[in-house]
Amino acid sequence: MPETIRKATVYNCASLVLNIILRFVNNVVIARNLSPQIFGLYILMVNTTFLISRICVSGINSSLVQKISSNIENYLTHKEFDFTISSVVKPYFWIHLFLVFFILFVFIISLPLIKKYLFDNNFILCIAFILAVIIQNLIAFFNGLLQGLKEFKLLFHTRYVYPVVLFCILILLYIFKLFSLKTISISFVISLTLNLLFCIALIKKFFPFLRGFVSIPKTYGLNPVIKQSLNISISGLSTFVLISIGPIIVKIASQVDDTNRLVAFLMVTLAICRILDNLFKTFIRSAYPYFSSWFAGRKILLIKKYLMLLLVTVATFYGLCIVVTCLWGKILILSIYGNKYVDSYKFLIVGFGAFLFVSLADVLLITLYSAEKENYTAKASIFAFMVYLIIFTVGLITSMNPIITFYISLGCSQFVLALLFTLKLCKVMKT
Repeated sequence: MPETIRKATVYNCASLVLNIILRFVNNVVIARNLSPQIFGLYILMVNTTFLISRICVSGINSSLVQKISSNIENYLTHKEFDFTISSVVKPYFWIHLFLVFFILFVFIISLPLIKKYLFDNNFILCIAFILAVIIQNLIAFFNGLLQGLKEFKLLFHTRYVYPVVLFCILILLYIFKLFSLKTISISFVISLTLNLLFCIALIKKFFPFLRGFVSIPKTYGLNPVIKQSLNISISGLSTFVLISIGPIIVKIASQVDDTNRLVAFLMVTLAICRILDNLFKTFIRSAYPYFSSWFAGRKILLIKKYLMLLLVTVATFYGLCIVVTCLWGKILILSIYGNKYVDSYKFLIVGFGAFLFVSLADVLLITLYSAEKENYTAKASIFAFMVYLIIFTVGLITSMNPIITFYISLGCSQFVLALLFTLKLCKVMKT
């Protein structure tokens, strides 16, 4: 493995693992000190916050990383203010700023609906949700900036601030016995705010030459950025949206009184399933720019070797997870979350099966990105999204359990997506 890929992967995996562990611990602490109903509301707010932020900035940040990386050699050579970095960052900064004000406007207009249908008429939770979405959008911009500059070490530091601060606040809440939905929501916003301030401080200290990007860009500088960002977002966000809207769909589609409890069960299993999925995504995305150069250099054998290694590793790990869950899943959930969530272990088996195809499709997606086949991946992703909706609708009509229906729909749609990606990739490598 090239040294550059190894270093990027180490920092990305380290930040991901640390972040997952800290968030996992925080969720366990909160789950043990709140009822499943209240915990379900809180986790719905957190999940929806990161969902909206990811939808808003994913394509923009991917485009930002690509553009900065293409000019990175000039930056590394001169280390000073010049047109390469500043002119690239400028349109992205203003697009992010526009998104923040647009989101604020939309949420203010739709506040009664959000309050009624998502957060059970809890006004404090609605306000915390709106503030958190705006703050997380700004954090995502600065993280994309650091990633494009290939400052993976600094990026590592920015990613653990929020969970560490939240954990410290949770300790104080536990000591003073102040656990409630109101205090947890406020703690979430405070943690994100401190994370944003830390990102701004890093940029200001290490990259003072970037201050020029706050000047207003010309219109023609925005158009190609918007077009490219939208193209990347279509294929890059489809699976993330399918996973993240799970709690919302389960809450709306459930025909039982205890819907928040079902949401909590789903989030318990999703938290475990996404650990492996995020690990594999981190590895393949660290190698993304190098895959692109290998395709350009027609090093097909090297790509095939790397790709097969990734696919076999994914299948093996998920297979082991399914076997272990079948044998000791109930004990696992009981020891981590307590007896209030022990019934969720049966959903974990179906969840691992679904995420097997999620990770396989993601590996193939990034490989097709490297081959510059974004148009095909966008069309295939839309088709898979339609497959998901059809299967989920059938599941609801037949009165299946909403969580089981969600996982089966997700797994089938990602199986179709992985199959389409495989067929296209075989054709690309032959030609």
